[in-house]
Amino acid sequence: MNKKIPTPLAILIILLVIAVIIGVALWLCPEKETVLPQDETAGWQTYQNEEGGYLFKYPKEWNATTNKYNSKNALFGPGATSESGYGGVEFYGTLSTGQSLKDFVKEFNLGVESGSISETEATINGQVVIISILPKAATEPTEIKSVSFEKDGKVFNMYLMYKTDFTKYPEDEQRLTIFNQMLSTFKFIEQETADWQTYRNEEYGFEIKHPQMLEFSFPAEEGYIFECGKQLGDSFRLASTLHFGPTIYDFTVYSNPGYLSPEDFFICKMNGIRQGNFNKEESIINIEDLTIGNQKIQATKITWELNFINVFIPKENIIIEIEGQPGSGDEELSTFNQMLSTFRFLK
Repeated sequence: MNKKIPTPLAILIILLVIAVIIGVALWLCPEKETVLPQDETAGWQTYQNEEGGYLFKYPKEWNATTNKYNSKNALFGPGATSESGYGGVEFYGTLSTGQSLKDFVKEFNLGVESGSISETEATINGQVVIISILPKAATEPTEIKSVSFEKDGKVFNMYLMYKTDFTKYPEDEQRLTIFNQMLSTFKFIEQETADWQTYRNEEYGFEIKHPQMLEFSFPAEEGYIFECGKQLGDSFRLASTLHFGPTIYDFTVYSNPGYLSPEDFFICKMNGIRQGNFNKEESIINIEDLTIGNQKIQATKITWELNFINVFIPKENIIIEIEGQPGSGDEELSTFNQMLSTFRFLK
């Protein structure tokens, strides 16, 4: 006569078997590590065109510059100049009343060499764009990828020319990959500077526009001399309140007799202020090269402790510093970038 296993014991055996099965499954199939997506454009440089009202990022190995024949347009790519480049941004024109972006692009493409292969509607950063593929007459099979953006009826086109035989020309495939990444960085900038005031420094030959804020002037301190230079003239300050916060901008000119790079000058200056106790690894968050305004002025932006931003613009043996603490919001940072885009040297 068979003996039955007591019910509690049977349940215990079943639970043990299930636990063993789960343990073996986890051992054979370990949990995958979560990999967060990376910003593939981190560390890229920013090109901004104030007249055209747009900006985009591009790799440090490339050049980006304003087109010498039309200051609303830009040229970019490896070795790009103000006269030529593998790609660029062009102002196409203005939509007619009631005309859609797609109809505008189709009509425009009719006048291009061989016409377009296709016009496809897509969305980039929440904005509807039209992507066109245009064949190009050349000794090798060549195409142009053209992406049209529109704002307030104005149409701008970002494009790249490349050879289609990627086996023979792998560098063209790489340029196309980079171009596709650049598309996600294209943005229109708000041109709200018409009623801004202008700070002009006649002595050192520059000016910059700024929103209406409280203005202060700080005389240069005779004792403020550090190893790599000294303050020249008064420092001009803008502040959102009498207590200098939360938004502050300072414009200061320093001598730079050693022609130091902006990064080296900043470190030298901070070591002077902190008596040699400035730790750049712990303090500096990011360093970015900029091209400012239609004069294509080269500058360096350093973001450091408490999200302070220092932009350095070298000019011969002086260096102009724009220091800002624009606050934590996107709007404040956008205003700061707009201010930078209006900086220019006086002729």
